[in-house]
Amino acid sequence: MKTKGCGVAASVDVRTLEAMAVAGMTPAEIARYYNITRQGMVKVIENNPELKDAFYRGKDHVTVKAINGLVKKIDDGDMFAIVYYLNNRCGWKEAKYEKEKPDVDAHRVTIYLPENNRDKPDNE
Repeated sequence: MKTKGCGVAASVDVRTLEAMAVAGMTPAEIARYYNITRQGMVKVIENNPELKDAFYRGKDHVTVKAINGLVKKIDDGDMFAIVYYLNNRCGWKEAKYEKEKPDVDAHRVTIYLPENNRDKPDNE
C-alpha cells in the first residue's frame, strides 16, 4: 500500500500550480485539489525548485496586482486605502488607537526604606 501523497510531486504540473497560485489559492487549497495534506503540499513545493518557482511566481503576480489596486485607490483619494497603507507599510497609528504612552515629563520618585541594620559592621 502506498503512503498518501506518494508521488504527488510527479503529478503536479508546473503550469497548473502557477495558475492556481495566480488564482489566489493557498497551499491548503491546492493540497485539497491533489488530495494531500497542507504540510505535504508545502513539502512538495519546497523540495522541488521548479514547483517552488512556479508557486512563488504565481503568488507574486497576485501580490503585484493587489498592490497596484491599492496604489490606484490611494491615487484616487480613497481615505480607507490611504489609512490602510499608512498603518501596514509605514507603522502609522491613529492617536485614538495608540496604547497609553508613559508620561515623559513625570517626576522621578525616590523611595527610602527604613533602616534594617544591613549596612552596619558586624562588631557594632
